[in-house]
Formats: sequence, C-alpha cells, structure tokens
Amino acid sequence: MGKAPEAAGFAREADELGAAINALMWDPARRFYFDLTLEGKRAPVKTIAGFWPLVAGVASADQADDLVNELENPATFNRLHRVPTLAADQAGYDPAGGYWRGAVWAPTTTMVIRGLERYGRGALARKIALNYLAIMGQVFQKTGTVGGRKPTRLPRDKTRSRSPGRIGRRMMGRRRSQVQFALKSGSDPGRLRSMQTPPVTRRNFLKESLVIAGPIVAATASPLAAVAAEAAPARALKVCCIGAHPDDPESGCAGTLARYAQLGHSVTVVYLTRGERGIRGKSYEEAASIRSQECIAACEVIGAKPVFFGQINGATEVNNTQVDAMSRLVAGQAPDVVFAHWPIDTHMDHQVASILAIRACMALPRPPLLFFFEVNTGSQSRGFLPNTYVDVSQVVENKKGALLAHVSQDGLGIWRQHHEPIGIWRGREAGVSMAEAFVHLTRDNSVSGLPGI
Repeated sequence: MGKAPEAAGFAREADELGAAINALMWDPARRFYFDLTLEGKRAPVKTIAGFWPLVAGVASADQADDLVNELENPATFNRLHRVPTLAADQAGYDPAGGYWRGAVWAPTTTMVIRGLERYGRGALARKIALNYLAIMGQVFQKTGTVGGRKPTRLPRDKTRSRSPGRIGRRMMGRRRSQVQFALKSGSDPGRLRSMQTPPVTRRNFLKESLVIAGPIVAATASPLAAVAAEAAPARALKVCCIGAHPDDPESGCAGTLARYAQLGHSVTVVYLTRGERGIRGKSYEEAASIRSQECIAACEVIGAKPVFFGQINGATEVNNTQVDAMSRLVAGQAPDVVFAHWPIDTHMDHQVASILAIRACMALPRPPLLFFFEVNTGSQSRGFLPNTYVDVSQVVENKKGALLAHVSQDGLGIWRQHHEPIGIWRGREAGVSMAEAFVHLTRDNSVSGLPGI
C-alpha cells in the first residue's frame, strides 16, 4: 500500500505484544498460557484462550509442542468432543456444555485448527476438524439442531426442533470451513473443486458432515478407545466388504473395518471364493478348508463376520445368476457402507468381485455408500487415485494380525513387502502415520470441467 513507516510501526507493536504475552501470560511451570487478572497476575484457570498465541505466531517451537501436548491430553482438552472451552481437569468443568465451562464452539475450534495449521501440525488439525463434524452429526441425529454450544458428551434423545435457529445459521460459514479443511488435509486439493463449490445450506452442510462423520471419520478422535467407551454411536451401522479371495479384504481395508467394529458397528466380510487355487500341492478342497479357517481367524482379529459366496478361485464369473445371487446376499445385509475391489485390476477375480458388488449396490432401493479399496496398487490395482483416507494408525496391529492369520499365504511377508509400505505411503498423503485409501463413488452434480467441452 506504499505505507512503509506505518507497516514498520505495526510490526514493532506486534513484536512488543508478542514479547509481553510470553513474559506475562506464559507459565513456565505449567507450560501453558493463562489470562491475566485485573491486577496483572496470571489467572489460574486453564482455558481454550491459551491456544490463541498459536494463531498469532507468538509461541516458540517448544511452547507449541507443549500446547499440542495439552490438545492430545485426555485429561484436559482431548475429550470426546474436541476442544472444550475449559480444560476437563479444572474446577467447574461441565461435560454437558455449561457455556464457557466446557462447551465446544465452532469459532474457538476453528481458532485452534488455524493455529495448528500455522505451526505445521496439519494431522492434528485435521483430527480436530473431523472430530467436530463427527460429533455434530451425532448431536443433530439426537436433537435435530446444529446450533448453539456443543457439549463434550452427547445429549440424550430429545424432541427434534425444526430449525437450528439463528446461532446455527450464523455459524454455518465457520462449519463449512471446517468441512473443507478436513477434506483438503486428506486429499489432493486439485480434486476438491466440486466438493467446495456448492452453496452452503442446512441440507448440504448436514449431508457433508454426516457422510464424513458417521462411518469413516467418527473414530478419528484420539484415543480411539476413549471415544468408543465414552459414547455409543448414534445408530449402529451395517458395513459390508466384498473381496475376491481370502486376504483381499484384509489387504485393502482391514484397518477401516476394525475401526468400525471397535465403534460398535456391524461388519461383514464376503469372500467371493475360498482361495481354492491358492496353496501349491493341495487339492481345491484342502486349500479351501485351510484358507476358510484363516478367513475366520482374520475376521476374529478384525471383529467381523465372514460369509463365503461360493465361487471358485480362478473360475469366477459374472452373469445374471451370479448378479442375482450377490444382490440377494447384499440386500439381506442391508448395508449402509460397502467396500469393494477397485474394478481396474490385473486379476480377473478382483474385477468380477467388483462388478458383482457394484450391481448388487445399484439394485438396492436405498443404495449404500460405496468405497473401492486397493490391492497392491501398481501391480494389481491400476489407475487408483483415492479421494478418501482413513487414519488406521491406532489399529495397525489389527490389520497386521488379520494378514498374519493367512499363514498359507505368508501373511507376514505380504505385510512387510506390500501393505506396510502402502499404508505408510497413504499415511503421508493424508498427514498421519498410517492410512488406508479409497475411491468413494459419488454422484457429482457439477458440470464437467474437462477441457474443450
């Protein structure tokens, strides 16, 4: 703007304020920022205001680490609904909300998210954003509103109101920001244009938040066990995974399935075949018996129910009879979410399993959410460009254990050579230590953005 002297003055004032904040408000013993009383002394109460220095860029790297530790501490700010206005270990904390005594607000949550983003803590910022959306979805299902303050525990069912009210409408913009941040942090920004362009309305906001929050992301809050123990899901979902062979579902999405199971949802794994050709030197019957038992053991690790469809490894087929049979099986499950093979694959059985799953989902009067998983991308799955990621960092041992159950296939070798590297790679894409990636089949209302048309 050509006002260099004024800019320099503001910069000096900002530096002086930053130094004063660190000198007066940072408690080196408690490793946190505290408000000042009228007498200029530090107030003893630990509140969400202590994270404002992250937004301002005032905190040093060490101070930022201390603040992150508080955000990850279940005894203070890492509650079921992150981040409460008052730390849970403070006198007067109210888990039912209590206005500024423990409620969760969109503006203050956004403040924490932006502060973390400024300090390069994108993974934690994304967890908090997605946790907010997950709990908001559950609160809406129970109360019929997304307005006002949010408790750090879920409310009991109440008569639903017709409108979120003025507060809910006023906060929509901030909540949309959190939806977009959550998506952006886990996906290629170049593929987000169609997700971000629709105008914000109560309907499409709720649709976005519930899709993200319900099945895939409801468990991203850490620790996962605390979420599962503190509150049961608003509605138990039915999740179905359809794989071609024993160990295919475990390879593609065992971590995600384990998270669903831990959250109290019903998980079924459908094996198209029993892997009859999968053990050299064994008859089809012997191999099928061995590998079926391995499937059962793997599903026990995941927390899933195994179902065997009855086709033969290496001789799978797609025809009207098989489509009808799969449609009946899937209809009997009445799934909310279905996981299936990515259809572009070098293995014919994987393609067959994918097509049968797609046809079965399309035949349902209320089609489920359909997500495609990868198996050995680059070797088997081809052209797989994920648009959905699931943080499986807390259930790595479940995924690994499910693969190790397939002793006849050298599950440990498969894990070390293929799926551990893929999980780490997808984790880096999503900003977490370990992730599973999916392509979500969506129906986009936007006009094609292809060049020339």
